[in-house]
Amino acid sequence: MWFVTFVIKSLLRQPARSSFTAIGIGLAVAATVSLVGISNGFEQSYYRLYAQRGVDLVVQRSGRTQQLGNEMDERFVNRIRELPGVYQVIGGLIDVVSFEQADLFVVIVNGWPVDSPVYDEVKMQSGRRLTDGDDDNVILGRVLAGNLGKHVGDTVEVYGQPFNVVGIFES
Repeated sequence: MWFVTFVIKSLLRQPARSSFTAIGIGLAVAATVSLVGISNGFEQSYYRLYAQRGVDLVVQRSGRTQQLGNEMDERFVNRIRELPGVYQVIGGLIDVVSFEQADLFVVIVNGWPVDSPVYDEVKMQSGRRLTDGDDDNVILGRVLAGNLGKHVGDTVEVYGQPFNVVGIFES
C-alpha cells in the first residue's frame, strides 16, 4: 500500500475527525492572518502619525516586552536635546486603558507636558487647553468624548481616579 493511499483511506474512514481537523486548521490560519492584519494596521497607523508630524526617531527604553507604558527617566530628554542634529524633543507618556461601562477596551491615552508643541496640532472644539496646575483635568478627543457621552464639565475615570473634562479637541 502506498503512503498516499493510506492517508486517503484514513481520511475517508473517519470523516468526523477529518472534518474537525480541517476546521481547526482553518481557524488557526484565519486567526493568524487576522492578527497579522491587525498588527500591520497598528504599524501603518503609527507610521502615518509620525510621518505627518515629521518624527524621525522615537526613543524608548530597551529590554521591555511592553512598549506602551514604558518608563524612561525625564533627564534623557535634555541629554537627547543636546545631541548634534536634534531639532526638537517632545517627552510624553502613552498607555492603553479601558472604559468598560462604554464597551471601549483598547483606548490609547497620551500624556504631554502643558507646553508641548503637540498641542499646536490639535484644534479645541470646546473648552480649553490644559495649563500648569491641571493635574486632575483632561482634554478628550472628539470621538472618545462622543463614545463616552462626555462634555466639558463632566468627569471621566481613568485607573480609578476621577478627572475633570476641561476641553474637547479634534486632532
